[in-house]
Amino acid sequence: MSMGDIALWNKDIDVTQVYFAAALDVYVIIGDEQCEANCLLSMGEVACRRNDQEKAKDTYKRAQALYVKTKDLLGVGNCLTRLGDLAFEPPRDDDTARASWKESLALVSRIPDLHSVGRAPPADAGLAGR
Repeated sequence: MSMGDIALWNKDIDVTQVYFAAALDVYVIIGDEQCEANCLLSMGEVACRRNDQEKAKDTYKRAQALYVKTKDLLGVGNCLTRLGDLAFEPPRDDDTARASWKESLALVSRIPDLHSVGRAPPADAGLAGR
């Protein structure tokens, strides 16, 4: 957990913004696109909490582009979910929200759930591929 995450959890939005902005600058300088995307995703949350839907939307789209570039399906899915959530806010655009959520679900369902493989009873494990 980062200092920005802790500040966000404590609802200190101004401090959160400072931490994530500083971290973003570092990630851009060193070229760590995965961390840059993670930081942008959090900054989108900050914009949401400030009721700045346009900034949140733009920030989520920037993060989404980086997640696509780094082939991070969960990251892309998270961005699509949040974009769907924003579309569901007034003024509501139910079609856009539904499409974003549906695309997110389709992407995230492609991620192998390695945790559940170990929990499958031996009798059921043989039936999985049939």
